[in-house]
Amino acid sequence: MSDGKKPEVDDLIGFGIDFIHQAGESAMVFYGKGRPQVKFDQGVVTEAEIQLTELFKDQLHQHFPEHKLFSVDAVNQEYSHEGKRYLWAFDPLEGVANFQAGIPLWGLSLALLENFWPVFGVFFMPATGDLFHARAGCCAYWGRREITIPGSDGIDDESTLLTYSRFHQHYRSEFPGKIRSLGCTSAHLCYVAMGRA
Repeated sequence: MSDGKKPEVDDLIGFGIDFIHQAGESAMVFYGKGRPQVKFDQGVVTEAEIQLTELFKDQLHQHFPEHKLFSVDAVNQEYSHEGKRYLWAFDPLEGVANFQAGIPLWGLSLALLENFWPVFGVFFMPATGDLFHARAGCCAYWGRREITIPGSDGIDDESTLLTYSRFHQHYRSEFPGKIRSLGCTSAHLCYVAMGRA
């Protein structure tokens, strides 16, 4: 696909969505395979993350060899606003505790930046089949359905606050509603965008 021309955004989005589905199928091989006697089975998570990251690197190199993958180890290396303007961010497993325990609230996220500006992002939950995606400056979607954030009349005792699991250990809250931790931040955000939370 790389012929020296700037790729079309639709081609990049198509690549990202196709890949995230393929990676989701690969992740399902490891899903729920954590050892139940261990609270968190790092072995199964590490193996899955490595395999999924390598799969993405291979696919990226095959389709867009000039693009870079964000890595904490390679921050600011070989990046410029000219030829190497595209930077992908891939989190192969969000909600790893849920993933290894067989709880379906986990997923894979992928985003593309051009000169550090967002182009699009996608989040896929293979266990439920839910796919969320958005293009910069455009609508967000759940599958093919447009997502619109409903209006809010304020915070009351029926409101929901989505937060991380140790929130109560670090903060005192006077929030009058229900505090929830689903174990996967991207799922939280997607559900808020849908008006479910």
